[in-house]
Amino acid sequence: MSGPHEASRRAQERFGVLGQSDGDGDGDELDGGALLAAEKDLAADAPWKRIQQNAFTRWCNEQLRGANQRIDSLRDDLSDGLRLIALLEVLSHKRVSRRYHRAITFPQMRLDNVSVALEFLAQEGIKLVSIDSTAIVDGNLKLILGLIWTLILHYSISKCVYEDDCNAKKQTPEQRLRGWIQNKIPSLPITNFNKNWQNGKALGALVNSYAPGLCPDWEAWDPKKSVANVRRAMQQADDWLGVPQIITPEEINHPDVDEYSVMTYLSQFHKAKLKSDPLLKPKLNPKKNAIEIYSLHVDTKVTSRFAHTVITTKVVNRANVSQEALFEVELPNTAFITNFSMTINGKTYPGTIKEKKTAQDRSTGRKLDQFHVSVNVAAAAKVTFELVYEELLKRKLGKYELLIKVNPKQLVKHFQIDTHIFEPQGISFLETDSTFLTNELNEALTEVQGETKAHITFKPTIAQQRKRPDLEETLLDGDFLICYDVKRSVTAGDIQIVNGYFVHYFAPNEKLVFPKNIVFVIDNSFSMFDRKIQQTREALQKILEDLNPEDHFNLIIFSSNVAAWKPSLLPATKGIVELAKQYVRTIEVDGATDINDAVLTAIHTLDQATAAELLPEQSISMIVLLTDGQPTTGVTDVHTIQKNIKQANSEKYFLYCLGFGPDVNYTFLEKMALDNGGIARRIYEDADAALQLQNFYREISTPILKDIEINHPDNTVEEITQNDFKMLFDKSEIVVAGKIRNNLDVFPVEIKAQTQRSNLTLIENVKVKEKEEIFRNEKYVFGNFIKRLWANLSIQQLLEKFVSAEGEQQKMLKDQALDLSLKFSFVTPLTSMVVTKPEAGGK
Repeated sequence: MSGPHEASRRAQERFGVLGQSDGDGDGDELDGGALLAAEKDLAADAPWKRIQQNAFTRWCNEQLRGANQRIDSLRDDLSDGLRLIALLEVLSHKRVSRRYHRAITFPQMRLDNVSVALEFLAQEGIKLVSIDSTAIVDGNLKLILGLIWTLILHYSISKCVYEDDCNAKKQTPEQRLRGWIQNKIPSLPITNFNKNWQNGKALGALVNSYAPGLCPDWEAWDPKKSVANVRRAMQQADDWLGVPQIITPEEINHPDVDEYSVMTYLSQFHKAKLKSDPLLKPKLNPKKNAIEIYSLHVDTKVTSRFAHTVITTKVVNRANVSQEALFEVELPNTAFITNFSMTINGKTYPGTIKEKKTAQDRSTGRKLDQFHVSVNVAAAAKVTFELVYEELLKRKLGKYELLIKVNPKQLVKHFQIDTHIFEPQGISFLETDSTFLTNELNEALTEVQGETKAHITFKPTIAQQRKRPDLEETLLDGDFLICYDVKRSVTAGDIQIVNGYFVHYFAPNEKLVFPKNIVFVIDNSFSMFDRKIQQTREALQKILEDLNPEDHFNLIIFSSNVAAWKPSLLPATKGIVELAKQYVRTIEVDGATDINDAVLTAIHTLDQATAAELLPEQSISMIVLLTDGQPTTGVTDVHTIQKNIKQANSEKYFLYCLGFGPDVNYTFLEKMALDNGGIARRIYEDADAALQLQNFYREISTPILKDIEINHPDNTVEEITQNDFKMLFDKSEIVVAGKIRNNLDVFPVEIKAQTQRSNLTLIENVKVKEKEEIFRNEKYVFGNFIKRLWANLSIQQLLEKFVSAEGEQQKMLKDQALDLSLKFSFVTPLTSMVVTKPEAGGK
């Protein structure tokens, strides 16, 4: 027997609903290597399980969309039975006839509701083995996933694929789905639901089979750009076929993605319908683009660290029929878009910035966010796209970085990058680098540097852009990076004033570094296996070498269990560091993820060392947490963990949280870090992950000041940004901005801080008119830039405070950030750019 019920039974076996026997009665045993692999695969935080949980949750939410319901946690949100009943009613198109409790006041009511749902499934002919109402109410995730997969099989796969084909009904759902897809894309052999889909070509072919032109060039896609290929195909499927993205491109591309997650996504294509009037592209000759970019100009003006970038792209349709022109830009994720427009046949269609209904996480890419818009272009017609964005450059490790992503995807007749820098303090060094520069392209690069100004131009010819003389392919694909720093001679920093607004940069040089007491808390659960744990070991050994002899440290390794390397912190002498490095080389993966107990152990370790007076006076204590997953054992509720850590720490120690890889709950880590005086940072799962870890440590390894206050008399300023800071690291910078009250001739500033040896007080009286004169008539200055810098910085700080705030305070912070975003026309996580397309008035 191989029908849907047998498939459901086998699926439930995998999820642990039935016993794990292979059914042959032989009692096969696993050898040591196979057993280790099996343990990794069955670990609570195994990557395939996290991907599956995400995909199944999104699938449920797609079904519940019409019922105005949502599931955030499969473990918790089905426990009262209400959303489970709603899900079954949507899937079956039937009402649950038995009465159930709509308001839960007693625990027994939860069991009653779930029992009603399971009885309904039995009436639908869906057989469940070993799943009862107690398992759902208790949040048994393994059994809940088994239940959801059974629903997917029954309602999304078995009833959708070949439902009118008698022969197909004799096959398993997997066979039926594979056969249906194979008929859609006969040119590609489909043998599985994981590896076949990871380079994106099969997905592109499937999408293009619905309407040739959605992914016309899928055969020419570079397999090395697998995530980008999958993302492009999924976006087209979402936009034009109505296939929701219940799995992410990164998840499909994950080496451990399970077939059930991919099957769940692909099964939705059976109901896909092409939307009216799609903007389709014919299959293009890879040697010639129908939509030609004949001009691309990136113009950036950096005035006192504040960058204003205008990207202007001009295209023409060389075909004799209308074509879709796609404008795509990757911009730094610290930047805010301020304007966008399209000009078609002399008429300009501007974008407008409006409130977004749901705030979004800005951290979508490693360093970049994406902006894209498409428009239908008549034959021989031209379109000009213009995008403007602004960002405040942050000083890290002694330099400012201006990043411009270059990827025109074709040769461009007029290609130019212009960057003008004006720094009144003086430019101390300037360098330009790129991931794609060759000797020939270097000839197209020009740098002119003066005392306070610099001009960088990159203007390659068509010949210089070519990969080879006989190819139409471009070399321009990667990062164009400009790094610089400024001179610092004034001890109280540099203050600049324009039109009544000021900005104060403070970055003292040559201060003594505070000794550090640092506890590294390292996740070694099963999900860290292979490359991640190797890179972590590599980075830790380098970091340990960078400790100063007066520093104290310890290592805490955690999975299901938490283990400290030593009972207390030890001084970072050469011999002890070498012992620690030997220990790091022995770290292996094992078990689940107990974040709560691990961080509490680190706090307790510092508490003990402080009480025993083992740590140097005037030292700074910090905890660095590295994890790649979510809490899966011990205390697993993230809100409870955040509360526990905040209460135990009581602002004694700084907590820095590093989230490794795409599966981490970054929002949870960010709030926990901000609640405890630190910051969170994503570590991307790339070849340079170890270097990312080392660079983050370098940023926080040299505290030179603490308890910094930048004060002004109350009657001199208003609308000031954050002016008190817990710590300043060497080679970084404090930025304060605000509005000076009217008719002020002298602007007084007082800085108070604590150094490693004493209290520090710096006083400066700034002559307002002299400062304003600096920027008068400067061609590099764009508008009222310090006022816009102030607004940009204010929004960034309000959004950061929003993460750790609660209740009314959180609402107040959100309202303030939204008001500024709308007033100054910034696209932030609270706003969006709405573009009205001319052809159909669509947005």
